[in-house]
Amino acid sequence: MALKTKPKNKPGTVYLVGAGPGDPGLLTLKAKACLERADLVFFDQLVNPEILRHCARAKRFDVGKRGHRGHFPQEKIAKLLVQAARRHRVVVRLKGGDPFVFGRGGEEAEALRRAGVPFEIVPGVTSAVAVPAYAGIPVTHRSFGSSVAFVTGHEDPEKPGRRARDAAIDWEALARLPTLVLLMGVKTLEENFARLVRAGRSPATPAAIVEWGSYPRQRSRVGDLRSLPRLAKRAGIRPPAVTVVGDVVRMKPDLDWFETKPLFGRRVLVTRSGDRASELSRRLSEAGAQALELPAIEIRPPRSWAALDRAIARIEDYDWLIFTSVHAVEAFLSRLKKFRKGPRALTHLKIAAVGPVTAQRLEEAGFPVSRLGESFTSEALGRSFRARELKGKRVLFPRAEVAREAFVSELRRKGASVEVAVAYRSRAPRLSRRKILAALGKDAPDLLTFASGATAENLARLLRQAGLWEKYHKVPAAAIGPVTRAAARLAGFKVAVMPREHTIEALVEAIASYFSKKK
Repeated sequence: MALKTKPKNKPGTVYLVGAGPGDPGLLTLKAKACLERADLVFFDQLVNPEILRHCARAKRFDVGKRGHRGHFPQEKIAKLLVQAARRHRVVVRLKGGDPFVFGRGGEEAEALRRAGVPFEIVPGVTSAVAVPAYAGIPVTHRSFGSSVAFVTGHEDPEKPGRRARDAAIDWEALARLPTLVLLMGVKTLEENFARLVRAGRSPATPAAIVEWGSYPRQRSRVGDLRSLPRLAKRAGIRPPAVTVVGDVVRMKPDLDWFETKPLFGRRVLVTRSGDRASELSRRLSEAGAQALELPAIEIRPPRSWAALDRAIARIEDYDWLIFTSVHAVEAFLSRLKKFRKGPRALTHLKIAAVGPVTAQRLEEAGFPVSRLGESFTSEALGRSFRARELKGKRVLFPRAEVAREAFVSELRRKGASVEVAVAYRSRAPRLSRRKILAALGKDAPDLLTFASGATAENLARLLRQAGLWEKYHKVPAAAIGPVTRAAARLAGFKVAVMPREHTIEALVEAIASYFSKKK
C-alpha cells in the first residue's frame, strides 16, 4: 500500500474514531469533523459506507478483518498508522462502535505512543448500548437491574491462546449480575450460555440476540438461555450480532420502536441525483427502510450560459420570474452571484415556484415567493394564473435544456411574453453492470422510486443495457406525480404508488401506506 506524499519532520496526528453501531445518524459531531479534515482514513469492515461520505477528500483504506482470519493483522495496522502519520497531517482510524470497547483501540494507541506519534481518542456510540436500544431493550432498568456487564462473547474456538483468555472471564461473577451484554459471540452462543447455567444462572433467564443492530436489516430473536441458541441458528443469525441476557429483555415487546417502523425491512431504490437523493433516502430511512441509491440522472451546466446571463444582465426588464425545479434555482443563484446582484435587484419582480422545496430554497436565499402551484406541478401553476395577470407581462423562465412546452404555451396563451433561458442539462449516467449490481445488491428491491420522468426513462435504459431488465422491471414502482407516472409506465415499469400531493414527504407517506396494505 503506497502512501505517497511529502514527508514531514513532525508526525501528524492519528485520531482513533468510533463510528457508532451502524446508523449514520449516531456518528458524533467530532467524528464527522475528523473525517472531513482527514488526509487518510483506515476503516473497519463494520463501518457503514454512508459514513465514509464525510471523508470525500481523504484516501480510504479498508483494513477490516473478515471472520476470524485477519484481512490485516493488528500489527500491520499499527505500522500503517505510524507510517501514515509520518507522511500526513491528519490520519483517522475509523472503528465500528467505540474504539475502546472491544475495538483494540487501546493496543493501537499504545503502538502510536511507542512510536512518538500524537493521537486523540474520539469515542463512539458503543453497540453494547445502542444495539439493545434499537431492539427496545434498555441495558438497565430500575425494575429489572441496576448494573450491566459488557463481555466479549469470544471469537474462534480454535484461536490460539483462547483457553487462557477464557480463564480470565469470571463466569460465576457474571452469572450473579442482572444484565449481561455479549459482543462477538454468535459462534459460541450455546457454549457461553452453558457456562452461565453451570455458574448458577437459571436456564429460564430471558435472552435476546440482535443482528445488524441499528441498520434497516436488523433482526432480533428472543428466547432464554436454553432456547435462544436454537432459535438463532434456525433463523440463520450471523455476525455482527449483540446478545443481551437478563430480565431487561422482557421490556422488548413494549419498547420495540425500531423494528415496528412502517417501512422497516423494506429495500427501496432511490433514482434521484446528488442532494435530492439524500433527502429522499433520509426520509425513507426515518421510516425504517433501507434506501438503495442508484442515481439515474446527472445534472450538468448548460452548453452555454449566454442566454441566462443576458437575462440576468437586464433583470429589471422582467415582471415575473418562474422556477419549476431546485436545479434551476441553484443555477440562477450562481449566475446572479457572478453579476454581484442580490435580493434588492429583484424586488420589482414577482416570483412563482413549483413545489415547496423549490420555494424554500428561494426564500432561504432572500427571494420571497408570490405564487406556488397548489398541486406542485408546472401545469397546475400555469392554470393558476389569470389572463389579466399575465397579459403584456414579461416572464423569465430558467429551466432544463429539454423540457415539456405545455407550461410555456399556457403562459403565452394568457398573453405573457415568455423568455426561456437554459439553466442546466440532465442526462443519463454511464454505469457499468457491476456498479448497478453493487448499488442494488443481489436481490431485487421491494420498490423503485421515480421523482421525474427522466429518472424512469434512464433507469429503464440502464437496466436494459446491463441485461437486468427482466429481473427488475416487474418490481412495483412509486412515482411522485402523474407526469412521472405516465413516463414510468411508458418506459415499461409497473407504477403502484402515487401520492395526492407531489412532494417527497407525501411520496414516503404513500409508500408506507402501500406496504401497510400488503401486510
